[in-house]
Amino acid sequence: MLLLLLACRPPLEGSPLPQSQPIPGWDAGEAPEAPLATAWTVLVYMNGDNNLEGYVVHDLNELEAGGDGGRVRVLVQADRIDGYNTEDGDWQGTRRYEIVGDDDLEQVTSPVLEDMGEVDMGDPAVLADFLAWGRAVAPAERYAVFLWNHGDSWTFAPPPAEEAAPPPSISSDDTSGSWISVAEGELVSGLDAFVAAEGPIDLLGFDACYMASFEVAYALRNHARLMLASEAWVGGEGVLYTPLLQSLREDPEQDGVLLADVAAKQSVVEGGELTFSATDLTQMAQLAAEVDALGLWGLEAGEGLDGALVSARAADPDWPSWYLDLADLGRVAAAAGAPVALDEAVEQAVIGAYGNGRYDWTGGLTLFGDLESPGYFRLYQEGAGAVWSQDTRWDEALASRMPR
Repeated sequence: MLLLLLACRPPLEGSPLPQSQPIPGWDAGEAPEAPLATAWTVLVYMNGDNNLEGYVVHDLNELEAGGDGGRVRVLVQADRIDGYNTEDGDWQGTRRYEIVGDDDLEQVTSPVLEDMGEVDMGDPAVLADFLAWGRAVAPAERYAVFLWNHGDSWTFAPPPAEEAAPPPSISSDDTSGSWISVAEGELVSGLDAFVAAEGPIDLLGFDACYMASFEVAYALRNHARLMLASEAWVGGEGVLYTPLLQSLREDPEQDGVLLADVAAKQSVVEGGELTFSATDLTQMAQLAAEVDALGLWGLEAGEGLDGALVSARAADPDWPSWYLDLADLGRVAAAAGAPVALDEAVEQAVIGAYGNGRYDWTGGLTLFGDLESPGYFRLYQEGAGAVWSQDTRWDEALASRMPR
């Protein structure tokens, strides 16, 4: 692949060179940086080494239908496993693609840049390597990173037995039996090197279930500017890549705010997903302050907190205490006397929250409120990456109400 370099036109032969003039905002003697040829690089970490394998080819074709050109490049690392799907030659292992646009939704035509064999996509070091490769192949002014897999907020919903090991929170790899944990700090570690080199990711999207939580947003507050995710279960469509890429190619100068908002809306209105939201992660400090205030009230209110946890609505009726809608919990707690403005803080942080049918009330982010899973709660409270518990008293409030 060619990396296009933006070159300045030389002066005509014999014409005098203009006298250099200082430009406001630049140090004397420094020239402005030329804009990169690529405005946006989209990096998709597509882990289909699990029962989602059947969607890998579908989404590769969806990415191709988003076209090409327009100062936008799309790179994918896709992993498959045997047993769920035989499309596209039934290849196994891990491949790296650069997406080339076409209208054929049945066949993947983009070139394979690298056939990597079997790779552990549940290893944060593999995620870091993919991101480093992506920025080397397609350096850009802005980056969008999508994590494609199963997801479940800061951890997975509890298994039947309390003593069972916590299942994955994002990017489960069945061949390796691994996953990337948010609570243990593995997701952040997988992003660290990229962020150190490029600054916070412009848009970090989760094409996975349940990732639009306060815990995930707060953990990523220094690693991304915007987050696209769903409070609830995500179906087969997930993120609609075709209109997202078309929008980027038509307006590559957009900064990501409108892109994230429209992508969230499209996933619900056009894709039929239950919920999706776009969140401004630069607003996490104020949101955390309100969560902390809620925790302090919970420590003082006792049974008042119990009532709020029961009354607040959830993004999943099967696991109501695991996915409490944060804005709704704030309103319920305020009505019970809590000196909090959580719903206002959520509204400030969430750029756009969209819900389908019975989920049209959701505010965009959830909060964990379970009192009956002490094994999981230890991870929530003490995990190396559980910064939400390090910086707020919400975990202490929950601990104070758990059966002893």
